[in-house]
Amino acid sequence: MKRLSTNLGSLALAMLIFSACLACGEDSPGDPVVLRFSARAGATPIGCTVAPMMLGTPAQPMRIADFRLFVSDFRLVDADGKERKLTLERDGKWQDESTALLDFEDASGPCADFGTREINTTVRGTAPSGTTTHLRFTLGVPFNRNHQLPTNADAPFNLGAMHWDWQAGYKFTRLELEDAMGAFDYLIHLGSTGCSSSAASAPPSTECAHPNRATITLPFDPAKNTVVLDLAAFLAASNLAMNTANTPPGCMSGNSDPECQTVFTNLGLDPATGACMNGCASQILFRAE
Repeated sequence: MKRLSTNLGSLALAMLIFSACLACGEDSPGDPVVLRFSARAGATPIGCTVAPMMLGTPAQPMRIADFRLFVSDFRLVDADGKERKLTLERDGKWQDESTALLDFEDASGPCADFGTREINTTVRGTAPSGTTTHLRFTLGVPFNRNHQLPTNADAPFNLGAMHWDWQAGYKFTRLELEDAMGAFDYLIHLGSTGCSSSAASAPPSTECAHPNRATITLPFDPAKNTVVLDLAAFLAASNLAMNTANTPPGCMSGNSDPECQTVFTNLGLDPATGACMNGCASQILFRAE
């Protein structure tokens, strides 16, 4: 009887340890994290029907006709620089497990042509427990997701408006501005370029010559801070009323387009290569508040 009691006690202890390991191991869902994003011009929130904003140099009265972007590869960073992966919540609309679509337009006013009525300004996921001092993520679509057709893709990659026919890549950012009088447009469509494959509809097997993905690192506390996208700072050095002859209006990610030079630099990217310079530390589109 004593031996049986001892065996039962050992079995109970083993089961307790096993249960504890399941709770803390790799299969644990982790802590819920919600990241908030806000699009502004300086301190002023922007939207499709907001009064024109003074942007660029010289300042021009502009309003948005579209503003959507893909963000991916989220990591929470502690004071020692250790990263914890944020696994996104697959919701069938805005997010899969690694990439989210932020949408600041609501198909009203100037955004009616290509927009959608719903907006999305949050990213939701889970991460292992820990202390967070910085947030790190990528502006762009991962290579293994970037080269597919939206008609066959799961959300959030199923929007044709966010897709290029350049070897089936996506527009990482679709920012479209028009002046208050409707006299001119300024477009920023950021995506990978120099992609090589057998046809425009065939995916490349290796990374594009100019990836054009920016790594963003911000001092951040998910419980307190919001990620702000500041168009006033981002476009401060751009002349939105001028476009180089024989080039697309604004910047279509061409590394030889003069209008793209400032765009790339303000994202921390090398205009010649599309790679991050010093970890994209010089980017000025994103900040934390």
